[in-house]
Amino acid sequence: MKSLKFLDLQWNGITGTLPASYGSATWSKFLRYLRLQDNRGLSGTIPGAWSTLAAKEINLDGTNVTGCVPDQLVNTVRTLRFARCSRNNTELLALKALKGVIDREGTALQGWQEDPSDFTPDPTEGAPPGLSPYWCRKWARVTCDQSNQVSGLDFDGLAINGAFMGALEVMQQLPALQSLSLSGCNIAGALPAELSSLSNLRHLDLSSNPGLAGTLHAALAGLSFLQTLDVSGCGVGGTLPAAYAALQQLRTFRAANSSISGQLPGSWGLLQSLQVLDLSNAQLTGSIPAAWFDSAERKAEARALLLDAQASMKARQSIMTAAAASTLTLTHAEATLPALSPTVVHALEQAATAASSRPGMTTGLTQVQELRLAGNKLNGSISGIEMLGSLRVLELSGNSLGGRLPQQLMMLSKLQELRLRATALSGSLPDSFVRLSQLQALDLAGNNLSEYLALDLAGNNITGTLPEIWVGLTQLRSMDLSSNMLSGVLPLLWGRLGAPTHSLQLLLLGDNPCMDPAALASSIQQSGILSSGRVRVEVSSAANRDCMVGPP
Repeated sequence: MKSLKFLDLQWNGITGTLPASYGSATWSKFLRYLRLQDNRGLSGTIPGAWSTLAAKEINLDGTNVTGCVPDQLVNTVRTLRFARCSRNNTELLALKALKGVIDREGTALQGWQEDPSDFTPDPTEGAPPGLSPYWCRKWARVTCDQSNQVSGLDFDGLAINGAFMGALEVMQQLPALQSLSLSGCNIAGALPAELSSLSNLRHLDLSSNPGLAGTLHAALAGLSFLQTLDVSGCGVGGTLPAAYAALQQLRTFRAANSSISGQLPGSWGLLQSLQVLDLSNAQLTGSIPAAWFDSAERKAEARALLLDAQASMKARQSIMTAAAASTLTLTHAEATLPALSPTVVHALEQAATAASSRPGMTTGLTQVQELRLAGNKLNGSISGIEMLGSLRVLELSGNSLGGRLPQQLMMLSKLQELRLRATALSGSLPDSFVRLSQLQALDLAGNNLSEYLALDLAGNNITGTLPEIWVGLTQLRSMDLSSNMLSGVLPLLWGRLGAPTHSLQLLLLGDNPCMDPAALASSIQQSGILSSGRVRVEVSSAANRDCMVGPP
């Protein structure tokens, strides 16, 4: 279908909304005729992504599609009821109403001034569209998409105070809104479930609003396009909703420095797109769920989630049926409905079915790169985390994990930061940690790694330079790095290994032919590691074999 030119889907009983993906399809530049007329079940608006279509005719007669037509398609879409998006008075009126709600004094958004003289004429057939509307070009804090519809609002630092609910009601008149940033806006009150009505949201930032309280509503799981959710620094409490497993496009979730409590949901192991999870300094308890990295546990969670979703749907149907057969008003019936909407239930069913019935399908937090859970009350083993192969940052400091440091962590080949300060760990630091070649920060302070007295890595053909972060190994008494392919010199920071705060007595660096003997000897003297007289450093005066790697 790469060269598709004619697509006729009229009179097919098609329902739902127009797929935005048509705008990026391989055939989008070749398509000439798209006929969707007389599909009464089609609704929603024309996606902004369709502005890239090269079609001569798009027929939407006899559908329930509303809104505006992207300027690029003003001579293409057949039906007279569409206004071009750059003349979309509905969105202009919504922005004006929004200004009236959140900027009653007229100072914060004083640049939002009408300019009726600033408009561009309709493009002639075959000609490119003119400038986007003035509110897209001139009004600060407003972003528009390629079809000239409002797609982003950035009110960071604006004192919205008690106007949040009124503003939210107005924002519902902006159907293409994808990004909403309200960080540090002095918002107070309960986190509103009405945010779920902004159905096209990709990014929602509510951080640094300590007065924003309440709980994380399960209704937000209905934001099926959501990629970023940030409630860090807010007063939000309660537990993490298991239903958020429905957010299959979620990439970043931040709730650091919040009052969120309870256990980590095992169902979140179904979040296949998640890359950043930051729940630092909350009030979480329990252990890290095995379902986040264990296939069998994840399938069990998926089955339980599927049953809960189906039960919720049956309860909803029963309530609505009973309401229809009695004098109970629809409003009263809706007040008793389960928190999970049909949209959320459908998304949960899809996620759960994928995990439980397709054993070969990759599921779990395989994409997570940052896992920050420091400052909670978590306990239990961290064995299994090594299965999260994309991890770059693992921060678990200040929890009561206990046990020994798993040797399997060396499987995290992309790990750059490992912070396990004051986690009640005992035993020794595994020699295999040297394989963490990307590691830039290592914090193991405040543990009971008393057994970690000697590190013997001799004869492993280790390459690269000596890592500065090893200066944090305060309990180490001897380190044997001889007979490798190390290069460079002794880091100046390693001079601290000879300080009273450290225990090192012996450092063996002999038989590393990629190290220049003179330069290495000079760096040892300059570091001051020998100043205390406690540390003995042994090096080779000359190389006995060839260096097998290039210079650092």
